[in-house]
Amino acid sequence: MEVVGDITEITKVSTYLRKEVDRLADNLHKIAKGDISCDYQVSPPDDHTRDVASLFVAINESLKEATGAISLMIEDVELLSQAATNGKLGTRADGSRHQGEFRKIVEEINDTLDSVIVPVREAL
Repeated sequence: MEVVGDITEITKVSTYLRKEVDRLADNLHKIAKGDISCDYQVSPPDDHTRDVASLFVAINESLKEATGAISLMIEDVELLSQAATNGKLGTRADGSRHQGEFRKIVEEINDTLDSVIVPVREAL
């Protein structure tokens, strides 16, 4: 009877893993296409899948952090774009709100605006 219990547990864990990995893969495909509205809902575990579920909860926390950073960058780019469209060329995003390459992107947009505004002001 022990063998049946082991097979049942392995089957449940394998099924659970497949479902959660598929959900994670779908989320990553969405992000790659520019859609950051991810599904963070981990399937409810049973006694056999509780440990595996906790791993996916941790993965989701990291995914939420990543999409939060992307969302913050999108907000700042939208702020700069709207300000420029409205003629407020002196508006800058706060690069310190970002980390790593995201900070670099925001700072480079700020630098680009700085270099564009000089000739515009000289023309006026």
